[in-house]
Amino acid sequence: MAIRELTARFNHLDSQKRHSELAATFVENGVLMARDERFEGRPAIEAYFDTQQLGAPVNIGFGVTGRLGTTVHATTDNLITIEGDEATQLSFMMVFRQVPPEVASGGLVIATERFEDRLVRTDEGWSFEQRIMTILQTNAAPGSSLQQVGVAESP
Repeated sequence: MAIRELTARFNHLDSQKRHSELAATFVENGVLMARDERFEGRPAIEAYFDTQQLGAPVNIGFGVTGRLGTTVHATTDNLITIEGDEATQLSFMMVFRQVPPEVASGGLVIATERFEDRLVRTDEGWSFEQRIMTILQTNAAPGSSLQQVGVAESP
């Protein structure tokens, strides 16, 4: 239950753009792998999420984007294996992101993602050691980019 709670906290913190707290769900030298990019350490993980949510362009799986609108995350089908103070988790996530209609029909990107996690139990509880995120499906228009529709430059 504690690992599921950690995963839910990660989602809520991302949706609320509380990226410093999100990065703290990782061990100090934790690793996030996203679209063949590696972000190691809490500062790098925080910067990755700050960039995609707050304006600077970043590839989140369907083109270069920036200043994303409201986002909701829902994790499902967690498979967790615990061996002492180490654990693995395989889960799927559904992501709903508000975007301009040029990016996705109705202005809503729906994506499914797979997370492969390694976790460790610390004095504070469970923390992510490594999260590997893979986008499985999205309804975003091929080649679409929030950068192209001017969102990244907006104040």
